[in-house]
Amino acid sequence: MESKVEKWLDRELEDLKEYLKEKLLNSYWYDILTPIEQKFYLAWEIDRIGRYDELSLDYYEHNKYPLLIPQYEITVKNKKYIVDFAVVMNNLRDWDAEKTKNDLLLIELDSYLWHGSTPEQYTKEKERERVLFNEGYKVMRFSGREIYKDVEKCINEVIGYLQGEMI
Repeated sequence: MESKVEKWLDRELEDLKEYLKEKLLNSYWYDILTPIEQKFYLAWEIDRIGRYDELSLDYYEHNKYPLLIPQYEITVKNKKYIVDFAVVMNNLRDWDAEKTKNDLLLIELDSYLWHGSTPEQYTKEKERERVLFNEGYKVMRFSGREIYKDVEKCINEVIGYLQGEMI
């Protein structure tokens, strides 16, 4: 027999589910992202909410929970690049994008339709990757197939990398 408390909790959880769904689907970023970026962004936000209680007090005290920034713009030698996501890996209070590129992890999601549909596009993408690497940026890439098949695995890989960097 379900208790009154359990019934109340079920209603509250349903309200929370609707609130989160509405908030995530109506965020500014959601509409300007590609479908694989949308899935990664939503999975990141859901994972962040779920992991928040698991983080040590040190993370809370220093605001070190990684911040995901969609459609991050980088300028290298007067040329602008927009990467799918940047993750801030240091103390947010001290963060300055111009000074701390070593504290960013860039995440690129590669769909076959865009990143490999022609030899020219593939070459351009590889050149772009080398430019960012030569400027000192860390880049983690995932294929669209990886995102659709197991986005949680991709998120766990990023978080695992970040925890190695941050702890």
